[in-house]
Formats: sequence, C-alpha cells, structure tokens
Amino acid sequence: MGGRVGSGHVSGLACIDFRSMPSAPWDALADRVHAEPWLRPGWFRAWTSAFHEDHLACLVLRDGGDLRGLVPLLRRRGAIVSPTNWHSPGFGMLAEDEASRQALTKALLERTQRRLALSLLEDADARVLREAAYGRRIVTRVVARQAFVEIGYAAPSKNMHRNLRRGRRWLEQCGDVSLDIVIDEAELARALREGFAVEAAGWKGRQHTAVNSNFETRTFYEQVGRWAASRGLLRLFLLRVDGRAVSFEFVLQDRDRLYDLKGGFDEAFGRASPGALITNEILRYGARQGLSTLELLGDIEHWKSRWATGVRERHQVQVFGHGPVAAADWLVHAHARPLARSLLPRARRFAKVASGYTFSGRE
Repeated sequence: MGGRVGSGHVSGLACIDFRSMPSAPWDALADRVHAEPWLRPGWFRAWTSAFHEDHLACLVLRDGGDLRGLVPLLRRRGAIVSPTNWHSPGFGMLAEDEASRQALTKALLERTQRRLALSLLEDADARVLREAAYGRRIVTRVVARQAFVEIGYAAPSKNMHRNLRRGRRWLEQCGDVSLDIVIDEAELARALREGFAVEAAGWKGRQHTAVNSNFETRTFYEQVGRWAASRGLLRLFLLRVDGRAVSFEFVLQDRDRLYDLKGGFDEAFGRASPGALITNEILRYGARQGLSTLELLGDIEHWKSRWATGVRERHQVQVFGHGPVAAADWLVHAHARPLARSLLPRARRFAKVASGYTFSGRE
C-alpha cells in the first residue's frame, strides 16, 4: 500500500504527497467549482487520520502558480485507487474546467500500469474516464444509489402526514418535545456523545455497526465534526423528550444543500417513528433556510424511498493496464467477483435455512 502514485511534471502536472499540499489553494479551487464537502482537504485529513492511510498523494494541475485541478489518490497492491470507503459519500476530481478534467484524466491513465479503480464517482467523472480509456479493458458498475429530497417540493403523503401527527402526539405524551440544532464546536463533544449513544440504541448497536462500535469510525466522525464546525458547515440535529435525545442526525449544510451523513434513533421510542419525525424537522429547517435539497446519503433504503424525489447514482470505474498481470486483474474484477456477488445472496439464504433446520432439531 505504500509509495507514491507517481512523480515528475508533465505540462503543469505533478504528483505530490498529501501532507505537502497546502489547504488554502485546494479549498479555493473547491469554492470555485462548488465542490461537495467530501472533496475538500479537511475531509481527507479526517479520513486519513482515522483510517491510517499514510500514503495519500495528490495529482495536481497548475497553470503557472494557479491550481487548476486536483485529485487525491492511493496506491494499494500495485493499483491506483480512490481514497474512499463506505463512510465516503462520493469521490471525484476537482477541475476548473473541462480541459482541466481531461488533462487530469489523461495523466491518471498514463500512470496506470496495472489497475486504476475510482469509486463513488458522479456521472460526469465516470463518463469522462470511460471515454478517455476507450480501447482499454474497463469494468464499470453502479455502487450506490443515493436518494435526495427536493425541499419545498416534497410534501409528505397523506398517510405519512397522518403517521407523523400520530407519532408526534405519542411522543408528547412522554414529555416535552424539542429540537436541538448544534452548529459550533463548543457543544460538539456533548452532542456527538449523545447522538452516537442514540445511534447505538438499536439494531446498529446489536450488529456492531454503530459509530461507537469502532474506534476508527468514531475518530473519523469526531474529526469531521470539528472540521465542519470550523467551516460553519456543521448541523447536528437532536430530537429530545424532556431533554433526552431520542433521535439524531449528523448533517452538513453547504451552499444550498443539506447532506445527511449518519443518524439513528432510540428504539425505546420506536412507536413514535422518531426517525421520520426528525427527517420532517430537517426538511422544515431547510425550507426556512431556503435550501434546495436534503441528500440522504448512503445507498437507498425503504425509509429513504418514502421521502425521495430523486436518486443520484454513484459509479465505480476500473481501467486496466497492459501485460499479463493487468489481464489477470481484469479477469478477476470483470468475471470472478461479479459471479461471487451474484452467488452471495443464495449462500446467505441457504445458510439461514440450514441454521434454522439445525436449531429446530429436525435432523
């Protein structure tokens, strides 16, 4: 996993160590191109600190002294990959214009000897990469479908509105209901402590997928919270009953969008559907602020589809080099892994049936 992705200068291009890249020009470029929060240096500093990726590099494009484009990269087992995992909502290039995007893409392909694998790309970056790699072995697939809600255009259905009223009334019978919105670092530690405890008070806690279940994950969200608070992006929503947090959402507000990164509710109050109640409160907040969308990040789920007015697809594009090792990699990723993914649900169903058969004692 170690080592740099590449080195040297080609027509204003250079690959430099992430730690050597100053934040100010990176943030300025992100501002100019209206980048999403997870394409900024503060996000990657939190990501590398939590997930121990010490060899992050930045492929940068400059015109004189001006930064025109940038893409962070990792090298893993001979492949160039995006620094992403399932805590990353997306990934992409920062490019001043289409010419800059094309130059970065060309440089990426020139540096690819074995495999280039970029995940969670938006349509535009995926299309440019596929077109630039025409004639080479390519594997592409949709890896996430992320729901979004157009604020002000999406009113709850009559049935949902009725359920929201019923849930609110039930919650009010339990005590005084209030909404807490935390935006600055002074209250951050307390709010995250409460919020992560709420998220763990349910199936995520039982299945050990809650933020509190993993030190690295908690470190990541704590650092994202501090960074977001320092930039004025932080919005932590806590729905309370008599001061006790019963539902929590970790949200970033950037330009005219709200990005819902993580959340959960206390199942002891499940009868009130506190997750739906807090989503409705977030949408009402967005309407008051004149915002355009609430982005329900992560792959689409049933509860998200009930709110969604649209879906954004995120793509993985893999481009393979020349030679026998690259050809073997292509066979694995084009055929062996898709076959394994298709068989996995059947294997799980079989294991569930076999487990039930054994447990019932009907041998």
